[in-house]
Amino acid sequence: MMKNKSIYDGWIDEMASFQLPRWNELSSVPLYMDQLLALVKDYLKSFRLQDTSNMEITPAMVNNYVKLGLMPKPEKKRYYRRHIAYLIIITLFKQAISIQEIRKVLVYLAASHGNEQAYNLFCTYLETSVRKECHYYQTGEFTYENGQAYKDPDHFDHYIIWNACSLITHLIFSRRLIECLSPEDLVLDEQKISS
Repeated sequence: MMKNKSIYDGWIDEMASFQLPRWNELSSVPLYMDQLLALVKDYLKSFRLQDTSNMEITPAMVNNYVKLGLMPKPEKKRYYRRHIAYLIIITLFKQAISIQEIRKVLVYLAASHGNEQAYNLFCTYLETSVRKECHYYQTGEFTYENGQAYKDPDHFDHYIIWNACSLITHLIFSRRLIECLSPEDLVLDEQKISS
């Protein structure tokens, strides 16, 4: 059995009720860079690992994201809702896909749905995915092909392997979908992205 399983169990309990703020719940007050970083880090604190570099966000990173066209430029050094939303999505996406892939996804989502709807959709899907995984872990309802539930302490290793394989599968499928985006899919509708 995993020595620190109780730590993982506690984190799972916390993640089961994880929720990102929706577009209308994001700050409507203009923020300076340090306020933006503190706010986004707070929203994403549940995703931080002990090695906090996985969720590191620095002013240089934000400036780079703007230069690369991943997020809009600040207005007079101030950041608004759309900046917060973009930074949340970028920070989470960069755990799994490259900056170039993130750019394609963001452009596609903004072109397809506009910023507000795309961000809210992202929040809903992320929360659903997290809760589903938490539910499977907490209830042991999910069983592997051999019929063994990972809740059984003797088969916790199956859960670890399953999660690693799921990650690989989801990454590969996501990357393939992103590769399939055509230039026509990435044409921005200025009206949708200005919201």
